[in-house]
Amino acid sequence: TVYTVTATDINGCQNTASSDITVLAQPIVGVTAASSSICINDSTQLSASGALTYSWYYPVNISATSGSNIFAFPTTNTTYHVIGTDAFGCMDTAHIPLVVNPLPVMNMIPPSAAICYGDTAVLSASGAVNYSWSPTANISSSSGSPINVFPLATTQYTVLGTDANGCQDTAMGTVFVNPLPIVNINPAADTICRQDSISLVASGGISYQWSPSLSLSSSSGASVNAGPISTTVYTVTATDINGCQNTATSEITVLAQPIVAVTAAS
Repeated sequence: TVYTVTATDINGCQNTASSDITVLAQPIVGVTAASSSICINDSTQLSASGALTYSWYYPVNISATSGSNIFAFPTTNTTYHVIGTDAFGCMDTAHIPLVVNPLPVMNMIPPSAAICYGDTAVLSASGAVNYSWSPTANISSSSGSPINVFPLATTQYTVLGTDANGCQDTAMGTVFVNPLPIVNINPAADTICRQDSISLVASGGISYQWSPSLSLSSSSGASVNAGPISTTVYTVTATDINGCQNTATSEITVLAQPIVAVTAAS
């Protein structure tokens, strides 16, 4: 715009002067986020454009207060603002809201379990949508829930859960592996005559179950009497204090009785 002023002096004489005011267009400042929805404890890059220099505010949880590219790591939903200034000193402001999603609350069920060597435990996870398990050895699947695990030694398992927003958290649990009892039968093998009996004594557990029960004085207990009529392999299943079981065998060989005959010379 050209402004003109007409001035009149004391004698009534007039003259004019003019001023040309040039109006510059404001810069059009924009701001974008690498991700406008993040998980708590994460960050995202904010990028401004349209001007020469930039000044950022909300000044909390940002990597810098100036520059075209900064990182923001809010802990709650926050709107960030940037003022852009062009080469002529003209300014514009842009705004961008960021959504902060909480982490999933992860649980492993059960948090601990005890199994016997060679057995399987079932582990389940909750709190997320997708699950990833580690370590991956001796498990039925490295993803999903529930899964079966059959560790050979006490193992701590970790499950990484991902929710619908892509946020992740972990839960841990331990599967304790108890060894099998060392079971013995005394004697482990022996020979008897038919119609005789022998005492079999088992050790290594707190309870015992014998088979075959035929020709045994009892099918349970640490000590039984066996009176087989033919060679027999007896098996005892011993259970220890942890509920773990193992077996031992004893082979009893039965000798036939001699056939005694007597004759008279006359």
